[in-house]
Amino acid sequence: MATGKQACELRKLSATCLEVDKNSLYSLTEEIGKTLERKMHKLLLISLEFPPVQVAGSFRALRFVTHLPKFGIQPIVVCYNSKQFVKDPIYVCNPSLSALIPSDTPIYQLDVSALEPSRKALVSDPLEDRLSRHFYKIADMFERIRSEHCIESIFVTCPPFNVDLLAHAAKKFFKCPMVLDMRDAWSQWGSSPFRTYFHYRSILSRERRLLHAADAITAVTPQLVDMERKVSRKPIAVSSPACEFHWIPNAYDHSSLPVGMLKAESDRPRYKVVYVGQFYYNSLYETPFGIVPWYRKKPHRWFHYHATRQRWIYRTPYFFFRAWQKFQELYPHYRDRFEFHYLGNIESWLPKMARDFNLEGYCTWHGFKSKQETKQILENSDLCLSTSMKIEGEEDYCLASKTFDYIAARKPVLAFVTNGMQKDFLLGSNIALMCEPDDEVASASQMKELVERGFETEINSGYLQQFSADETTRRMASVILSMPRARGGQ
Repeated sequence: MATGKQACELRKLSATCLEVDKNSLYSLTEEIGKTLERKMHKLLLISLEFPPVQVAGSFRALRFVTHLPKFGIQPIVVCYNSKQFVKDPIYVCNPSLSALIPSDTPIYQLDVSALEPSRKALVSDPLEDRLSRHFYKIADMFERIRSEHCIESIFVTCPPFNVDLLAHAAKKFFKCPMVLDMRDAWSQWGSSPFRTYFHYRSILSRERRLLHAADAITAVTPQLVDMERKVSRKPIAVSSPACEFHWIPNAYDHSSLPVGMLKAESDRPRYKVVYVGQFYYNSLYETPFGIVPWYRKKPHRWFHYHATRQRWIYRTPYFFFRAWQKFQELYPHYRDRFEFHYLGNIESWLPKMARDFNLEGYCTWHGFKSKQETKQILENSDLCLSTSMKIEGEEDYCLASKTFDYIAARKPVLAFVTNGMQKDFLLGSNIALMCEPDDEVASASQMKELVERGFETEINSGYLQQFSADETTRRMASVILSMPRARGGQ
């Protein structure tokens, strides 16, 4: 039996052994953490538009930043410094979006003047928090990133398209393979013409050079994939890029979308129809009758050049308004059954368009709203309006991300869409009452059917699964991890 002195010694020895075990455990845990971190694929994710900046493109980048770590990829973000957009008339900052960024995400904020010389440079503040630092010189930023991370590949998403300068510099500096993510058309964008054919060729050259610099190219719709593939082959004398093109759509930001039925009740006193977002229509270059020909323009606009014949008036409520007016003419006892609510920046032509159809008294212009305010207004609506641009001889290449918000709000869609991705999505998901934009009589008749019988449809959840955040990120991760390392340098 141990004496009191021996018992004391035993307790000291046990405590020492326990402390050794704790230290070993802490060291082992720290070592495991470092090993796991080393095994994560380090991706330089360049998204100039990133929260708290609230634009459609920033949500796509945020989605990848949030979900890529599940697939063994650690994003290191490069974006514009949001402080420079606090009073910007185009960009809107929503501070609540910053809370959605994973706390362990490294973020390097670039002074906007580094790519846009007309912008005023930020003045360095030595008291600034380390995570909110900014850099004026791109080389300084890259040096800092290389000292802190072993970059293995690069991801560049655009627009804005002046990111091409940063993309070329990043690939040359880090000597890594690069994924180019095209969220929209560049040289083939057609809401307004180029100043001259030579301006178009200059942009086309920049776009083709960026496409050829990439080791993989992704786009948000199949139609945009085909467009970029064609652009990469122009002119014929230039070889096509030796890389793969992939369709990776935008996704919904919800863990899951509703299942079951979407319903608009019959014989409602008023049907509240809501539209969210921008139209990109320019009344200076297009009318309801077509694109304005050169001989009807002022002389200084005679040399304007349209690369494609895109009718962005189809993206506006024009054809909905036209059918609505016809509905009031044909069924005057129902004339007060609809009202229109618009959430977005109000262009001068929009209220005038409503006045031209004698509908302005039924319209409410809410202006730009935060994502939270938009959600509430959608939930209080009856129907959501969907429109799409029309391209002569081709299909529309856009899918509006707001469509997922419409589904999340459990609202049927009133669709005035042309052939293309938006129409394909609405048919595939089975969420819309489809109207023909060019046939106002038939569309007015469908609006009458809605009032008298209501509208009910069952969501095709199986189709929507391919647009989930996990599925789209899995596909993007597959592209990132499959790029050949040997082709990284230039």
